[in-house]
Amino acid sequence: MAEAYAAVLEKLTKSSIEHDYDPRRRFAWPDGLDADEWLMPPELMSVHDTPLAGSLDRRTLKALSKWELVNFFSLTLHGERELLMVISRHIHTDGFEAPSDFFHRFIEEENNHIWFFSEFCRRYGKIYPDSTVSVASEDLRPGLGILLSFLRILIFEEIGDHFNIRMGSDARLPSIVRALNRAHHGDESRHIAAGRQIARRLHALLGRLSPEEESAFLEQLKEYVSFTLQSFYNPQMYSDAGIRDAYGFRRELLLQPGRRKQHGVFLGRSLAFLRSSGMVLRPDALY
Repeated sequence: MAEAYAAVLEKLTKSSIEHDYDPRRRFAWPDGLDADEWLMPPELMSVHDTPLAGSLDRRTLKALSKWELVNFFSLTLHGERELLMVISRHIHTDGFEAPSDFFHRFIEEENNHIWFFSEFCRRYGKIYPDSTVSVASEDLRPGLGILLSFLRILIFEEIGDHFNIRMGSDARLPSIVRALNRAHHGDESRHIAAGRQIARRLHALLGRLSPEEESAFLEQLKEYVSFTLQSFYNPQMYSDAGIRDAYGFRRELLLQPGRRKQHGVFLGRSLAFLRSSGMVLRPDALY
C-alpha cells in the first residue's frame, strides 16, 4: 500500500514537471475588457437560481459578473497563500517523505496561480481584501488536525475547480478568462488527485476516533465549509456593481433555497469523496 501511494505521487510529480510553463509568457493580456461581456457565466453567479436575479437589469448583471469574477480570483489567490503555509510546514517532515517532491512542485504551481490571478485583478479590477480563515486546527490531536488541514485544502481546491472547468470552456467569456481557468484546472487536477491520496493515507493511519474527536472534527470541517461558501457573497462586489444595500442583498441571497442547491453542486465531488472514503458518513450535513 505504501509503495502504491508513493508511486502515484511520483507519477503526479513527473506530470507536473512535463506540463511546466512560465505564466509571464503564457497569457496574452488584452488592453481592456468589454463592459458588455460576461466575465463569469450567469449560472455560476451568486444570484443564480434566485428571484433576486430577475430584480437586476442586464447591465447590472453584466457588471456583477465582472466583480464576481474578481472576487473569485481574489479568494483563490488569498486561499492559495494559506495553502502554501500548510504545505511548507510538511515538506521533508516525518510521515510526509513520499509527497515531499510533489510539495515542491505544488508550491511552484501555486505561486504561479497567485501571480496570474493577482495580475488579472490589478489590470481589470482590484484585489479584494483577504477574508480567508486560518487552516490551523484547534483542540484536535496532531494526526486528526493534520487530516483536517489537508481536507480543507482539498475542499477549497475542488470548489474552485468546479468553477474553473465551467469557465474554461464557456465561449461567452473573454479568451483571457477562459485561458486562466484552463491553466488553473490543469494544475489543480494534479493537486486534487494528490490531495485525495494524502487524505486517505492520513485517515488510514489515524485509527478509530472517539465520539468527542469525531464531533469536534466534523464541527470544524463544517465551519470551514460554511465560511468558504459564504465568501462567494462578498458585499463589496454587490456595491461595486451598483446594487444598493449590498449587505441586505447578501442576506437575502443566503436565505434562498436555490443557493443551498447550488452549494451542493459546488461541493459535489468533495461530498462524494468524503462519503466513499468513510471519513464523513453524512457529508450533506456539512452545508
